[in-house]
Amino acid sequence: MTAPMVNRNGLGLHKDTRSRLGKGFPVGSNHPLTLSETHLYFVRASQRLIGMRRSGEEKGETTLKTCASDPGPMSFVNIVTTQRAEHVQNSCTDAKESKSHTKMGGSSELLRALNAPPLVAATGIVVLSLMPVVEQAILEGKIAWPVVKALNLLSYVLNFVATQQPGRIDGIRQDKKTSTARSKIQKESSRDQADVEIYLAGRRGKTLLAPSGWAFAIWAPIFLGELAFVMASLFLKEKSLEAAVVKQSSGGFVASQVFQALWTASFRPRYRGNAIFISGAMLSAIAYSLSQAHRRIVQLCSHQKMSVVSFLVFVLPIALHFGWTTAAALVNWNGSVAQRIGTPLATAGVGYISAIGATVLGIYLTRTRSAPTVGAVLAWALAACATGMTERLQSTKREEKNRAGVYGARTQRLLCGIGSALLAANSILTFVRIYY
Repeated sequence: MTAPMVNRNGLGLHKDTRSRLGKGFPVGSNHPLTLSETHLYFVRASQRLIGMRRSGEEKGETTLKTCASDPGPMSFVNIVTTQRAEHVQNSCTDAKESKSHTKMGGSSELLRALNAPPLVAATGIVVLSLMPVVEQAILEGKIAWPVVKALNLLSYVLNFVATQQPGRIDGIRQDKKTSTARSKIQKESSRDQADVEIYLAGRRGKTLLAPSGWAFAIWAPIFLGELAFVMASLFLKEKSLEAAVVKQSSGGFVASQVFQALWTASFRPRYRGNAIFISGAMLSAIAYSLSQAHRRIVQLCSHQKMSVVSFLVFVLPIALHFGWTTAAALVNWNGSVAQRIGTPLATAGVGYISAIGATVLGIYLTRTRSAPTVGAVLAWALAACATGMTERLQSTKREEKNRAGVYGARTQRLLCGIGSALLAANSILTFVRIYY
């Protein structure tokens, strides 16, 4: 048998078969085309017309074998129809993915264009100045109750959407797994990998206030709790105690959600020079806004008792968010100092002050506001920082002890451990004093 030859049209027919096809279908010929050969020719030709790529040749060979084993006319029709449908479906899928990627890329480019450090900083100043005005308007009834509920919901949605945008320093490693439509962000992230490592607790970290990864699990109850807060408030009657709690906290809550969206915009590698301090300022503004909301709630609830369910839905999420962002602001400031200044002495000094400051502030807030939740969250954060320093020391046993990030790590671990223990004990005692 003659070996198969592939012509320039890619049909791959036997030489004698091609020569006989060139003469047509000679009736009565001693070498007429068989039915299988006829099917083979038309299947090959159809595959070329449909536009099958070279990568699909293996599938095409399987099709030809099927045709040869079942040379009936319906076999040929079914094969060609199936292949045509698969090709059209694949084309539509590719077009949809391309359109989706184009939209994603366009929205990302728009957000990047709007994300200018002066604009973000100015927006933060405006929000901070408007917060007391909005609070007073809500408490005086100048803003209607349905509008208050809508503001809470919209601000939460804004914050949630903002946190899903790729390219943040704390999310660069996850962004590398995203689609090719974000390749530009991925390239920028890979160039700024050093900025990410400053905040890590491992060997390459430079800040001494670096929590272990498990600490960030607290974001789940914060987001879920605040979702319950905004959704449950939609069904409250305006004269209820829970509605009064929502009104007291709405000004600070809305401001905190906006500040967190601004933080997600500023906590990115593109913020260089003095602009790296904007993210720390935004986190501090979140903590301040929630502190005002928490203070008003505590004052209201000191005169009226709430049910356990109402406390879990309308008070606990605010307290959790307030306590955690207080610690997170200190972490952010430490990272900014380590990135901007970077000397071992400055890094260690800021770390020591932060650990001691968090301990003192947590004890003060827990005692004066009868708020064991805030102290417990700060104890959680300092415990994670102590664990982070343990990881740092274990991974740098053979490295220079005087470099930034290693110098002072043992003292920092001790300060964070003692602070966490004191805060935990104070929170337990406060809880017992309140409820027993």
